[in-house]
Amino acid sequence: MPKMYRPKRQQVGAAGLVVRYRNGTCAHSCRRCQHWREWPRWRPAVRFARKHDAAHHANAVRYNRTNTDHRHLAASRARRAATRRLHLGRLAVVALVLAALAFGVSAVTTHAAPAPTAPSIVVVPTTAPGPAPEGYVPTPAGPPATDRNGRWTGDTVKHVTWPDSCTEVTCPEKFKHGR
Repeated sequence: MPKMYRPKRQQVGAAGLVVRYRNGTCAHSCRRCQHWREWPRWRPAVRFARKHDAAHHANAVRYNRTNTDHRHLAASRARRAATRRLHLGRLAVVALVLAALAFGVSAVTTHAAPAPTAPSIVVVPTTAPGPAPEGYVPTPAGPPATDRNGRWTGDTVKHVTWPDSCTEVTCPEKFKHGR
């Protein structure tokens, strides 16, 4: 006589699964709450899986989260639709306010104030940290002083030799003082 078919797995409820392993042990797992338990035989595993699924269903009914209560689903759909319309209305109002604010600010800022003036330059005096080494002669920073006509003053001016390729355009300093 042929051996009867023994199922290797069975779906119990919406999220439960009973599995038979090669060594003969069985296990129940629930995808809803991640519960897992091993059983020595098939029938107790299926019985427990049905009880476990019934407990999930009872909990859902208790907290009004069933999929079979159509009144609840209709009220829920209506509530979601009303909330969606309310959110879209609020979003439209915020968009209009931001657009008006952006156009108003751009109109005010284009005519509000003149361009800022150039920042003033502050010269901070510095002092050497200690005495200078022997033989060191400090060179003043910046150009030497000039007189009212723009000519160099003092004995520190050396004669500058200009290359022959200089013109009034490329070396205006050469032709500025009539050299």
